Amino acid sequence: HSTQTLPFAPLTGLFDTESSLARLANLQSPSFAVWLTELTRLFPHIRDLRPDLPAAIPVPPQEERRRLLEALAQTLRALTTDTLILFIDDLHWADQATLDWLTYLTDRLGEEPVLLVCAYRATDAPPAVEQQIARWSRDAAVQRISLAPLSLAESTALVHALHSRQADWDEAMIQHLHTQSGGNPYYLTELARVYPESTPAPLVDLLDARLVGVPDNALRLLQIAAILEPTISFEMLHQVSRQTEDDTLDALDDLLEIALLVEKGERYEFAQPLVARIVRDKLSAPRRKRLHRDVAEQLRITFASDLDHMAGQLAHHFAAAGNDAEAVRYAERAAEQATQIGAVVEAANFYRQAYGLDPTPDRQLELGHALMQVPGGVEEARHALQQAFEELEAGQDQKGIAKAGLRLAFSFLSTEEGEEVLYWAERIQGLSAPTDSVDVRATIEYLMAAGNLHRPNAMAEADRHYSEATRLA
Repeated sequence: HSTQTLPFAPLTGLFDTESSLARLANLQSPSFAVWLTELTRLFPHIRDLRPDLPAAIPVPPQEERRRLLEALAQTLRALTTDTLILFIDDLHWADQATLDWLTYLTDRLGEEPVLLVCAYRATDAPPAVEQQIARWSRDAAVQRISLAPLSLAESTALVHALHSRQADWDEAMIQHLHTQSGGNPYYLTELARVYPESTPAPLVDLLDARLVGVPDNALRLLQIAAILEPTISFEMLHQVSRQTEDDTLDALDDLLEIALLVEKGERYEFAQPLVARIVRDKLSAPRRKRLHRDVAEQLRITFASDLDHMAGQLAHHFAAAGNDAEAVRYAERAAEQATQIGAVVEAANFYRQAYGLDPTPDRQLELGHALMQVPGGVEEARHALQQAFEELEAGQDQKGIAKAGLRLAFSFLSTEEGEEVLYWAERIQGLSAPTDSVDVRATIEYLMAAGNLHRPNAMAEADRHYSEATRLA
């Protein structure tokens, strides 16, 4: 990007190296010496290798420019013996002198075996580049190839090709990199280079460059979109930004034009989710909290008739806004909703969030109960239930103790550990107030029956407890 103001930047990068200059100096053709002399205007070091070159002939500025353009064209011709393939990357950052030379080159060598390949980002292309491409199109001299984002398979191949010595790239890691990069090869390469560390600095710099000249209202809309991500709608952008509908549309068009956001039906997404993370990270802490609060309040207004389905998002935004009380309330509501639809992992995560924000024994009890439903979550569930039991016992909460103890008993029943089931059932049976409840007494009898089923020679004892449980039920 910084080379836009440097004349012939791509060409100086190509030729101004020790090996390239040595190849040029070794071209002994008398006719080419004229063009080498012209090249000394750009590459004075050529004279160190070819002190025999004549001095450049003083000519008018316009003629000097034409001779330099011709010298560059003749140099490429002299360095190749067959088809010339010239690749210029990031054409959208090309300086005007390079664009002028490309025009000259295609006119001058149009009938020769020359293939010019240019890669550019249309969203960042200045008018001069667009005009040049339009000119080539009119002359039927150009073929456009739109590059789609890399597929997951292509991203996998690229990561393995770049990091062949790193054998521990698993599918989940590459899937994460692919998602964050949006299939952009450069983003993917940089992410893989530093993974699992923080965002690569070059990508932050790249985003800063892309945002130069973007109107303030579009930048604010981008910040709101980053807070809303991954669920971005025009309605929420409009309401949270507090702009007029037309101003919101204009700002949204600006973000779509530079391909930071893309349309997905009636929703919007970041072309590279990593960009959303960078935008969020660049916000000051007070600004980030304020935006999360604004989003949470607007969600509560917009979806007032369906808050259960928005509870998870509300919990996230209120937590990020620093409103722990509301975050806990909606996290528990989201956990209940997830439990009802059988989303046991999500339910456990929401209970974990609620407990993390306000760690009470009752919340740890609910977390333990939810973890019991998660495949492979038994040990973590027991740990949570045991901690809750101890805290409730220390607080002499008899009903809470009974609830925790019974859930611990059921946790051992699920793994057919009869002795542990009986231990917890008998421990709760020894409490006074909780066992006054018929339901609690029936549950204890059921657990003691089930526990005895997993003990040798205890069938009669199991039958007795089953009969009592049936009578109480």
